Amino acid sequence: MDKRRTTGKLLIKLQKHNEWGCSHSIRVSQYAVEMGKYLGMNEREINTLFTAALLHDIGKLFIPARILDKTGALTRAEYRIVKWHTWFGYLLLKILGYPENICRAVENHHERYDGNGYHKKKNVGLFAEIISVADAYDAMKSSRPYRGKMEEAEIFCAMATGSGKQFNPDVWEVMSCMVFPKKQNLYIAKADTESYVTNLIPGAT
Repeated sequence: MDKRRTTGKLLIKLQKHNEWGCSHSIRVSQYAVEMGKYLGMNEREINTLFTAALLHDIGKLFIPARILDKTGALTRAEYRIVKWHTWFGYLLLKILGYPENICRAVENHHERYDGNGYHKKKNVGLFAEIISVADAYDAMKSSRPYRGKMEEAEIFCAMATGSGKQFNPDVWEVMSCMVFPKKQNLYIAKADTESYVTNLIPGAT
């Protein structure tokens, strides 16, 4: 089932609703693709992972922009609302006819390896575990309305501490080889994804 056109329309909507979030999703997809290749995924699996990573935050379309772009700390009520973006994303993609493995990866990308994530699930599958690592790395590496970006050493310490707790240790090991201690430019991932993303959103890469 080819969902390229639908995916493009969804990303355009996300870009209008939350521009920095859309850019984040594109970068997460590049990291995820590279990790999938390191882990030996075949072409079909890579394409599935790529789509799931691109759309991992699509549920934020249903989160008010005033919350997503808030410069101060979220209230408990606002944080509870934000946490539902994973479920909103799952429902949206399910209704639109995306494959179940993509829907589940989107739903579960904030679950933790130790089962203490958003919805207290374990064994959520490799797609979600890869997206979780890529999502966390890019979130810490990038500026957000409520904070500046973190230094590489801070990111490494935070993610290394989370290995086996927040992150699948095998996936973290792959990510650490890719970006620490010497950051790589992910030429392979960009070569595979840049033209596709450009077709979806001109000027996005």
